[in-house]
Amino acid sequence: MDPPPAGFTPATRIGAPALPPVRVLAYTPEHVALETETREPAVLVLSDTFDARWRAWDNGQPVPIMRGDHAFRAVFLSAGHHRVEFRYRRPIVYAGLAITLATLGALGVAWIVTRRRRAGAETPEAGGPLHSSAVISAMLHVGVGAGADGRIRT
Repeated sequence: MDPPPAGFTPATRIGAPALPPVRVLAYTPEHVALETETREPAVLVLSDTFDARWRAWDNGQPVPIMRGDHAFRAVFLSAGHHRVEFRYRRPIVYAGLAITLATLGALGVAWIVTRRRRAGAETPEAGGPLHSSAVISAMLHVGVGAGADGRIRT
């Protein structure tokens, strides 16, 4: 087990009363919520695999997760009432969210630019450039067509 934080003094367990029960409030693959009441400093060991991507909170305050028995998650608790929450954070989820938001932003900009260009083409200024659809329409009216091979002929 990792060393305890500064000021943590574990109690001697020989002849001491049994440890208090821990109540499971929630248990999902990415969130575990536990509740307990201790009369003395204690170590809460959750027999789930330790992974550095887990985060823990004790009564709403972030607390470090220590490695217990080389494989489990452990949190040091002071005397008193505790609601301990563990949340798993996957970095790939945040990368996916960033990519999605960037894509939506780019699509939004493209949509705005396209709308502005179309609005400008519908009301051309005198001597201003023609919209590409107007040019194509004019070319079709002067006898431009496509042959059987798909090439444009005049």
